[in-house]
Amino acid sequence: MKNGNYEIGVHIADVAHYVEEDTVLDKTAYGKATSVYLPDRVNPMLPEHISNVLCSLRPNEDKLTFSAIFQISPKGQVKQHWLGKTIIHSDHRFTYEEVQEIIETRKEYMLSNS
Repeated sequence: MKNGNYEIGVHIADVAHYVEEDTVLDKTAYGKATSVYLPDRVNPMLPEHISNVLCSLRPNEDKLTFSAIFQISPKGQVKQHWLGKTIIHSDHRFTYEEVQEIIETRKEYMLSNS
């Protein structure tokens, strides 16, 4: 940011928009607690269509989310924060390999449509 801080957003799909409270689906998902992501597969908390289509933050699609937006100083101090419901329109979905390469090479990643 112009003031030297970093803005970081954490966005989580609004599953409650698609799963009604106290239904069989809600109770099953609650029992699983979370999706489990492994290098070669995923054990989703919700049925595949809800998990991979409706709630997945896929590129070039609007998605309902809950977000936490932070302004953090270069020393890691949280200077401002905001929490709320949002709509996310992602430009790109990184693979674990792409992120690891960015971390290891410390190169900036330029999106192809930027």
